[in-house]
Amino acid sequence: MLAPAQLDNTPFPLQGFRLTLKCGIAVMLLFCIASFVTFAQQPARVEGLSAAADTAFTIILIGMYVLLGRLQIEVAALILAGSILIYCIINLLLFPAALIRVISQPMLAVILALAYVNSRQLRALSVAAWLTIVVIFWRSNYALISNEPIVDFVALCAASAIILLVLNQFHTRMHQSLAKIREANAALHSHRADLEAQVAERTAALQQAMGDLEARAAEQQRLLAETEQQRDAIRALSLPILPINQTTLAAPLIGTFDSQRLADLQQHMLTAIERSGAKTLVLDITGVPAVA
Repeated sequence: MLAPAQLDNTPFPLQGFRLTLKCGIAVMLLFCIASFVTFAQQPARVEGLSAAADTAFTIILIGMYVLLGRLQIEVAALILAGSILIYCIINLLLFPAALIRVISQPMLAVILALAYVNSRQLRALSVAAWLTIVVIFWRSNYALISNEPIVDFVALCAASAIILLVLNQFHTRMHQSLAKIREANAALHSHRADLEAQVAERTAALQQAMGDLEARAAEQQRLLAETEQQRDAIRALSLPILPINQTTLAAPLIGTFDSQRLADLQQHMLTAIERSGAKTLVLDITGVPAVA
């Protein structure tokens, strides 16, 4: 099954993913500033690790934004989703009381990759997100709001906003794909109508040609019949049998006689004798150049 990003050749998937990365970078820069301010005020190990995790994740987002033109979009989506899952587990380990801050991040990872990966990759990512949610509940102290409610509020609002943004992008892409499919269907119907018109035109032309051929064949048969009649008349004229009296016929022969003409002469004489009832047939061979 093809990924939704492979349904068309428009730049929309890349632009949408860039916009998502921009929003993520903007949110993470705010978190980095807040983390470094907190670390400056309370230079403890947890705050330092939190600032390092925020910085590392921000660097990953910036690197993906810079290298997005060289990466396949589905690979970039999987890297982003995996980074989010790892980032939310690190945050939970550092702040076990901030359940509301990280509980939406596994779903965010799945939704971010939804429009760019294929079904097999989406199933694997969904299993990873589900396992991450299980770990989050298992490792948390089941408290919803930590001692930093503003940070939790910003994290929840940012995750919700990005989820809604990606859902809107996916909805827009589905509408664009549907519009392209409808345009393709309309073009196919138009092409089909043109083909049917061409087939009908060519069929009419073939029928006309067949009619012309039949007319020519009939004309040729008529000409052949006339030719055969003329040939018979010529043969009859070339072998005249003239009556001298009631019992005698005369056949003046002219020209050269081959086997076919001799056979015709014999048949013609027998027919004339039968019709006239003559008893004598006189052959005049004066006009025959040679007698074998």
